Formats: sequence, structure tokens, C-alpha cells
Amino acid sequence: MGAITDHTKEHLVPSDRMIVRTRRRILHAARNFAETGFAPGVDDPDTFADVRSGFFTAPKDVDWQDAYREQSAAANRPVPADA
Repeated sequence: MGAITDHTKEHLVPSDRMIVRTRRRILHAARNFAETGFAPGVDDPDTFADVRSGFFTAPKDVDWQDAYREQSAAANRPVPADA
């Protein structure tokens, strides 16, 4: 994987919030695994089978899940209807 990176020298901007949150979740999961032996998602990998990344905007009056389903229907690998 390469050398460990010193992230203390980074100059993050608001758009990097997801990076920070993801790193915190990974650290939390690693610490939890070290303490309890439980790794989230590993016991049930199907939880993540149909997850897709992407970006879209929707009007404020539209439910985000409805907007997501609409966008997913137009994707190459749409989310199953029962999701």
C-alpha cells in the first residue's frame, strides 16, 4: 500500500468533509474491531452489494429516496426496485 501519509500537513477545504468523515469511520471501525473482533459489513457483505456512488441535485420538495430511484433508473446498473 505504500508509506503512511502524514495528514496533519493537509489544507482541507469544505468539499473535503466526506474524506474526513470516511477516515473517521475507518478508524472507528478498526478500533471497534480491535476491541470486539466485530468488523461492520464483513459479517453481511450483501449489505453493500447494490450501493452506487454518484451525484445529482433534486428540488427541495422531492423526497431524496424518490429522486435517487429516478436517477438510478437512468443508470447503467440501476438499483433493484425493491431497494
